Amino acid sequence: MIYLYAIVDAPVADWTWVHAGGVYAVVAAREKEITIDETAVREHDAAVREIEARVGAILPVRFGTAVRDDAELESLIAPRAKLLADALALVAGRAQMTVRLFSDERAAAGAGAQPSAGASGTQYLEERARAAKMPELDFARAALGKWIQAERVERHATPPLVGSAYHLVARADVEAYAAAARQIAAAKFRVAVSGPFPPYAFAPVLA
Repeated sequence: MIYLYAIVDAPVADWTWVHAGGVYAVVAAREKEITIDETAVREHDAAVREIEARVGAILPVRFGTAVRDDAELESLIAPRAKLLADALALVAGRAQMTVRLFSDERAAAGAGAQPSAGASGTQYLEERARAAKMPELDFARAALGKWIQAERVERHATPPLVGSAYHLVARADVEAYAAAARQIAAAKFRVAVSGPFPPYAFAPVLA
């Protein structure tokens, strides 16, 4: 069994890698099934971080992803070659910072409000697109926007957590971004910023 850690843009010294679909998969041979527990997840993340330190661009592979052999690995990656190449170009030289937005239960419930029922088709789509971008985070974007190279957002139905935003930031700008994030304050919301992380939120899912 071949266990996958990451897709990268170049061979990685001291690691086993397979050139497939025009990219490099960093892998390890495994004889046993993967144990799903906190220790295994932490070991996976530690490996991803070690690999990240040696390459210009990395796409972490989801924990537990494995294939039978090189042929199956090729069949997994080859159809996604263009997608993976584009994603590697996006994350090159960048790290992920995570912004979590908290509020009380009432505000959190209203944060995910649906577009108005009486809206026209165009208005409905515009309202839906705006809601998906989490306008509640606009005050944070105003403070951090100069460092944000790309963003993914995720709403949560677990009050008091309203949602999360994942930002790609140049590795050289991580400290400046973090310093600015510590100064963010808002009356209705509490913001928690963490990172840097490998760009998990920007990696295409392989399986």
